[in-house]
Amino acid sequence: MEKMNKPSKIFLALITLSVLLVIIATAYKFLWLKDYDFYVEAVCDPEIEICFYRDCSIPDDCPPNGLEHYRAFEVPAGDFSNCSDNSCLAECVSGKIQCNELICDESEGYECSFPTNLYEELELEVEAQDAILEDPQAE
Repeated sequence: MEKMNKPSKIFLALITLSVLLVIIATAYKFLWLKDYDFYVEAVCDPEIEICFYRDCSIPDDCPPNGLEHYRAFEVPAGDFSNCSDNSCLAECVSGKIQCNELICDESEGYECSFPTNLYEELELEVEAQDAILEDPQAE
């Protein structure tokens, strides 16, 4: 077996050191600082809240929580251990931990369910605006 020349040894040492630095920096960020967020789903009442919706009639299309109507939150990994359950709903709603609630938006490709009374309110608002546009004197 041939001996490695000096430039090859230096190159190999730099590569090894670089790989070790990347591993240490990644471990520090994710294991020590916990600088990432969890995406969690919580129960949502479609009668009174805007909810994300997915069809769970096919069992394989649903996650283990089985939620068809759900709210979604981003929870900092460092705070997740303070949650009383995997949804973190009570802690997010009460403000005990700082969560970011994701709002369902159909323009982003999500399927949403809206409360029935919200549809009625929006319909009345649109009708009123249409009436004003048709006859500006009717105000």
